Amino acid sequence: MMRDISDPIIKVDSHEKISGVAIYVSDIDIPGMLHARTIRSTIPKGKIKSISIPELPKGYHKIDYRDIPGNNFVKIIFDDQPVFPIDKVTYIGEPILLLVGPDKEVLLELS
Repeated sequence: MMRDISDPIIKVDSHEKISGVAIYVSDIDIPGMLHARTIRSTIPKGKIKSISIPELPKGYHKIDYRDIPGNNFVKIIFDDQPVFPIDKVTYIGEPILLLVGPDKEVLLELS
């Protein structure tokens, strides 16, 4: 028998989430783990003339299109969505590069 669409459904993990004991990805800390901060476009469309980031401390790195081995595209419908843009951005929030390092607080200060 079908249930009424308005009947509430109790989710398997609701108690853990409501009580605050659920573990999320951001709660996991593995020794030697690196964190990443995505630097995104703040404009809807434009040509990338330069990207200015502060000098990175030891152990921190910038990852951009030059670091993608092989094809720099993700297939959505066609192979037309770049992982990281090369010379232009096409929407607000488009990922331009990653800053990677051992301390996520430092990454937040860098960008």
